Amino acid sequence: PRCGRGAAEVWPRVRACSWEQDESSSLGLEPASAVMLHFSLKEALYKAIHPLLPATIPWHSIAVLPQPDGRCAVLKADAFRALEADAGLDVEVQASWAQRHGVFVTTAAACARPLGQQVPTRPEKCDEFF
Repeated sequence: PRCGRGAAEVWPRVRACSWEQDESSSLGLEPASAVMLHFSLKEALYKAIHPLLPATIPWHSIAVLPQPDGRCAVLKADAFRALEADAGLDVEVQASWAQRHGVFVTTAAACARPLGQQVPTRPEKCDEFF
């Protein structure tokens, strides 16, 4: 389904920084699809993170860089790091995506440990914290 706005109009509201748009061009997606992919990845991340951080997570506090192989780099902005500090937590996140029959399927995982403890490199090692 299409929204009433064009991709060029919605894109600045979805991305955290201008280079997210540049990186998405390497995926070979139409602009509207790139916006939808970023939006879907961020929604998956926020749903994974929200139970761990007891505050509102600003939309632009995380940047996502989807890769052609379905992986996704997730970059934390200063606003996100401030939320972690306020909660006394280090939060590790991971996201991935796939396109199936014209629909994006996105997944995300997050785990947290008290500040000062080593955060695992892979959230799937955090099962004990969920």
